[in-house]
Amino acid sequence: MIIDFIRALPIVIKASICVLHYSFLGLYEHFRKRFHRPRADYLIRGCARDLLRVFQLNYEVVESEPLYLEPGKPYIVMCNHSSIVDIPVLGDGLMGRIGSIRFLAKKELFRVPFFGPAMQAAGILSIDRSNHIQAMKDLDHARKQMEDGIAVIAFPEGKRSTDGKLLPFKKGVFVLAIQTGATIVPAYIRGSSQVLPARSFKICLNSHVTLALGKPVDASQFSLQERDHLMETVRNQMETLQKPDEFSPSSTLQANINPT
Repeated sequence: MIIDFIRALPIVIKASICVLHYSFLGLYEHFRKRFHRPRADYLIRGCARDLLRVFQLNYEVVESEPLYLEPGKPYIVMCNHSSIVDIPVLGDGLMGRIGSIRFLAKKELFRVPFFGPAMQAAGILSIDRSNHIQAMKDLDHARKQMEDGIAVIAFPEGKRSTDGKLLPFKKGVFVLAIQTGATIVPAYIRGSSQVLPARSFKICLNSHVTLALGKPVDASQFSLQERDHLMETVRNQMETLQKPDEFSPSSTLQANINPT
């Protein structure tokens, strides 16, 4: 573990400097009152691409069918989560594929100095389920963001998987999808657990991962009492997406990130 940490330390430092750099840029734009959506999109994708360069990571995006997002309709992309590099892969791959995106993050992250306020300024979302009144405000804010053309990225497992296998899903994000009448886009990132596994410092540089996008699921067709059925429907798709031999993509986008 100590040897892995020593080897990973230069990468961790570079990644931390990258995140701090973009956090300061975001806060600067916010205090100048210039941090509008196009600028936030630019900085989010810029941070994602620089992090991919730090990890020397290339990826491809494959789709089960051409993905088209209707203007004014709420969308939630639900993806597995087995590595910290999932976030820059989604940030770069989806920002260039489906337009504006914002992550649904844990409320604890907003308490991190500089990073938390920058996330809030950029429009990163969080639902505080421990406070009913605040939860309703958060839910209304999320709905307005989605109706305004922003796709939400969520990890239904709630935490990173240590072995790359799907963990049990949390119900909260499916309740959000039903209450906002959102369309869910199932997604699965294959191979990221080998780049930097959860709770580990074993970094595998110069790797390649695949972001697979499944068929959209209309959550407005489900009631709150049917949320378990919705969870099962999305999970079945994600389990199919994780198996290349069972998934026939209609299109592929290769993304090469030149390492620094």
